[in-house]
Amino acid sequence: MFPIPWYVAAFESIPEGFLIVLLSLKLMKQKELVYSKIAAISIIYGVIAYTIRNMNAYFYGTIPPYLHTVLLLVALAILMKYICKAHFQAAFISVFIVFVIFGLVQYILVLMLAEIFKINYNTFYKFPWMNVIFFIPVAAITFFIIHFYSINQGV
Repeated sequence: MFPIPWYVAAFESIPEGFLIVLLSLKLMKQKELVYSKIAAISIIYGVIAYTIRNMNAYFYGTIPPYLHTVLLLVALAILMKYICKAHFQAAFISVFIVFVIFGLVQYILVLMLAEIFKINYNTFYKFPWMNVIFFIPVAAITFFIIHFYSINQGV
């Protein structure tokens, strides 16, 4: 795990937070989506993600792997409970589902693109904008998967 610069937090983590909250609320079948609240949550999420990722990089080896993901998941569920007035359990479950789908899409797509373009893991550290560039197709695919599922189902 490597630290992320502020602009990766601004252009990847904040939009990622917006997408996760929006899709989680869609899964919960929220009738009214207040975009200003979603934006507020995503900005707070971006700051938390920036802090956790950089602390995790600093303490790498002493912190269990993927602890940052668990902390971000819980933080988003708590933020949704207090800002969007969602039930904590429903928020936690829907955020977890979106995290899993987002993670799977990210894992598959980034590995595939890295193989196609012959990019190794250290390239993401040397060129942080690659994180932002790779986020765009991952976000689009995740959005369409969950959007089409939420139209018919819901949690």
